[in-house]
Amino acid sequence: MSELPHHIKLLRVMKKRERIRRRVWWLLETHGVATFPFPVFGRVPNFIGAKEAATILSQTEEFKSAVCVYCTLDHPLLHVRKLVLQHKKKLATALPKLRGLIEINEHRHIESAASVDGFERYGKPLQTIVDLFIVGSVAVDRFGNRLGVGKGFTDLEWMCLYENGLLRANCKVVTLVHPLQIVEDLKQYALESDLKVDMIVTPDEVIKVNGQPRRCGGLSKSVSL
Repeated sequence: MSELPHHIKLLRVMKKRERIRRRVWWLLETHGVATFPFPVFGRVPNFIGAKEAATILSQTEEFKSAVCVYCTLDHPLLHVRKLVLQHKKKLATALPKLRGLIEINEHRHIESAASVDGFERYGKPLQTIVDLFIVGSVAVDRFGNRLGVGKGFTDLEWMCLYENGLLRANCKVVTLVHPLQIVEDLKQYALESDLKVDMIVTPDEVIKVNGQPRRCGGLSKSVSL
């Protein structure tokens, strides 16, 4: 029996990835742990316990030793962004729709500076090397494979940092999730452009991924979907 064409295989993988996302969104809603903004479907979900997960992250050596911490714009990372500034660290992020990479070094008006609405006011072009890269996820497994919403923004943000020499060589990738977002094994559905994580933080535990996750390098012709 002949092997299936590559595009057919890829289509099947994409459909399976979407089914996994939809199951996670459904689980969060049916268990009553999803929180604002709604609907949870189609986005990196915010969840009850995100603040506690952020506090646990702030107690890790990876966070404590970082000078500049990059956080994506996902809602469950708002508390992380606040803690970065409260700990007198530089907060790096992207303006909405990837209009630019910025750093924020504001330690007085933290509530405003950590919000998306405050990025334009307090941000300046990113020049500091990023020590820690924190992302939201829809689903993740204990081997470091993750799924976002399928638009590839996180992978593009990482690659933009890489291309501009703004990533520390040993920069760790961390995601914050609810335990219901941890799935069995995403490896068979992973794409070459997917960014893997080194550490998973939930409201209850820190999971460190064994082995060195592969990293996407410079800008790729394809991003994760």
